[in-house]
Amino acid sequence: MNKKLKLTENDFKIGMEIWEKEKIKSLTLENIFRGFIYVILSSTERYDKQLRVYEELLENNLDNSINILANPMLLESIVGKARFPNAKIRHIKKLAKWALDDDYDLTRKIIKDFTDGKIREFEIRDEIADEVPGVGRKCASLLMSKCGYEYLVPVDIWMLRFLKDASYEVEVSN
Repeated sequence: MNKKLKLTENDFKIGMEIWEKEKIKSLTLENIFRGFIYVILSSTERYDKQLRVYEELLENNLDNSINILANPMLLESIVGKARFPNAKIRHIKKLAKWALDDDYDLTRKIIKDFTDGKIREFEIRDEIADEVPGVGRKCASLLMSKCGYEYLVPVDIWMLRFLKDASYEVEVSN
């Protein structure tokens, strides 16, 4: 069955509603850290399940480095409900250590760039992908989108390579 799918105005409307709902309302160090947890959980996960696991982490105050590192068993029991839990648990623990070691410097760059007019979004996205444990370009783009950036689309690397091979002008990392 060769059925063509076409995006409608309503599809775009729904997409904008989800984007607005998912957007971090107040760019603070704490909210962006929560955003990092959210994008780590998003990897290979159904949206509804990701939200349930994420909300359970928030309900148990596992939304900051100190609580995550102090309660590894609780983190493991909650994230254990996700797909590929061992990798996600490892990434979240590394994120917590990274955030303390980095003193939230990269997170501050996001806030500063946003207030400066969002002029370094691609550069900061690449820096996130290079530095933050468990976060690649797609997840970094998702985080930046959650922060209110509009020009970074969380697209899988395989899709980017396909588009480049089809002669579209896209940037593909190595």
